[in-house]
Amino acid sequence: MKRIFITGGADFVGLVGIGNPNEYSMPELVEKVIDRANSISKLVSLPLLQDDSLQGKPLITLAKNELHRWSLKFAVNGGLTKRITHFDSL
Repeated sequence: MKRIFITGGADFVGLVGIGNPNEYSMPELVEKVIDRANSISKLVSLPLLQDDSLQGKPLITLAKNELHRWSLKFAVNGGLTKRITHFDSL
């Protein structure tokens, strides 16, 4: 999740969570990336670091209400495909 500090609005100053509102575990997301990239990579599970977040679902209501031109443009699979295509072109 990206954190953006917003200023300049007459009524709002603060942090806004931006991201896909659907929640995926990291193993689910990694498996999606491996599958979409046709990778031979394997998922390896390690213990969590002390400051690892246990939740990966941003609350986007504030972004929708305060960032009037912001909207979710890609579902996870479409976003992964777009990102993988970009990195393949480098």
